[in-house]
Amino acid sequence: PVRSGYAGELRYGLLNLTYRKATGREAMALHYARLAEQPGIEPELPLPFPSLNFDPETVKKTATRFGISSPYTVFCSGAEYGPAKRWPFFHELASKLDCRIVLLGSLSDRKEAEQIPGTNLVGQTTLDEAIDLIAGAAMVVTNDSGLMHVAAATGTPQVALFGSSSPEHTPPMSPVARVLWLKIECSPCYARECPLGHFRCMRELSVEQVLAATPIRRVNLNLGALSTEQLRGLRAAGATGYNIYQETYDRASYARVHLGGPKRDYDWRLAAPERGARAGMRRLGIGALLRGGE
Repeated sequence: PVRSGYAGELRYGLLNLTYRKATGREAMALHYARLAEQPGIEPELPLPFPSLNFDPETVKKTATRFGISSPYTVFCSGAEYGPAKRWPFFHELASKLDCRIVLLGSLSDRKEAEQIPGTNLVGQTTLDEAIDLIAGAAMVVTNDSGLMHVAAATGTPQVALFGSSSPEHTPPMSPVARVLWLKIECSPCYARECPLGHFRCMRELSVEQVLAATPIRRVNLNLGALSTEQLRGLRAAGATGYNIYQETYDRASYARVHLGGPKRDYDWRLAAPERGARAGMRRLGIGALLRGGE
């Protein structure tokens, strides 16, 4: 059998297909993608974004089981690696967001999460349930953590906060992820705790900066924002009520429709017809109909 891998960490004698590590730190995705090619052959760039499949019905049932209704924002305020990765102002951010907050993470993150207002599910979900709740969220605000990468793979808009680590090394691979990194002179240090004691890389990242990076600017729109044909599509899908919002990702605006009905209660993200489809937007069921048959 082929036993491939990077030389080092006493693996050399176990491998019969050996790769040499690049000098310095590089993007981890590229580091591992090289193992899919023969040694010395570079993978084709850009690398594809990861994608997690999820079932909208299961997403809805999971949210209902935990008593959560849309729209909501997920906070991932922990980081298993250590406190140097944890932004200290989630409590202040929660008070400035006009939406429901759901807190996710592992049991080791529970102490920090107890100080943050919201539905605290830290340590109370399985990984599958956490994926469902992230997939159904309007957005995610997260430290550099495993759940950051889950949010990227579900296509949920996110703001990712970096301090002691580097987004050049482990970025959230998603077109709707925004990264905040001050990159002060001592960052990245990759330490579990700030070795200098000032923690400036996170403390100087303000709530206002995070708010400004929030990917969703939501305002209520009139039902007339959708065409008659699109509204017919909503009714044909069994929707009995609608909440229609405008969302802005970077400089492009999209419609967001929350459907209420006997069979459906989903958030549908859809590109505005004049803009066309956008990479990373979720396409669920009648999404093409809502986009005017695109």
